[in-house]
Amino acid sequence: MPKTKQTLPDSLQDALARAYARALREVSDSRGLGANAVHTRAELRRSVLGYAFSELLETDDAATRFAVLFAPVACSREACTNDATFSARNTDEEWCSQPCRQWVRRDRARARKRKVSA
Repeated sequence: MPKTKQTLPDSLQDALARAYARALREVSDSRGLGANAVHTRAELRRSVLGYAFSELLETDDAATRFAVLFAPVACSREACTNDATFSARNTDEEWCSQPCRQWVRRDRARARKRKVSA
């Protein structure tokens, strides 16, 4: 399943809602407009949303969480340039395909055999 189909965790949704409310208040106050002006002025909507996201992403935690949720992960095989599409249970590794996973497992088995025979 592509990562973009996931929903935001509740804590991130709450943080975004709080940041938007603060941004709406601050932007409308600085321009001398009521908060309801956001419904009729596209420029004000863009300013409020931009301000809210910039405030939210100032914390490394929010930026990291967005990256984890939406950025593709590289395949665990070193030479592979594809994005990972699945992961095995009980591991932190992700692969783009079953053949890449098998290649990594065989390579590790070969390395173990070389260590034992050396």
